[in-house]
Amino acid sequence: MFNPMSLHISRQHQGQRTVTRYVTGSTKTVLKRKDRQHQRRSSRIETEDTGYFSILINNGRILRDNLKRMGRDERWLQKQVQQRGTQCIEDVYLLMMNDAGQIYFAAKELG
Repeated sequence: MFNPMSLHISRQHQGQRTVTRYVTGSTKTVLKRKDRQHQRRSSRIETEDTGYFSILINNGRILRDNLKRMGRDERWLQKQVQQRGTQCIEDVYLLMMNDAGQIYFAAKELG
């Protein structure tokens, strides 16, 4: 019995094989397993591990335990908020920081 989702290998060439689907007749090139693994290893982009983000302000409230764990104080936090155009911590929806010091900031929508 014909299975419409079955695949037919039509040819192989230098580590690649061309697969034709019976349903659509489309052609797709698929790398052999060893070549896929090599391609993944060789195409990796080295990135610096910056760690997870810790929430320092959530909906206008300071999470003091996280602030302390990150080695920061409220004076530093207030300065970060002001540098981002907000005067009051209560107007901050979310402020997070990772181990590399990168900060994500979102002000509350006023209105």
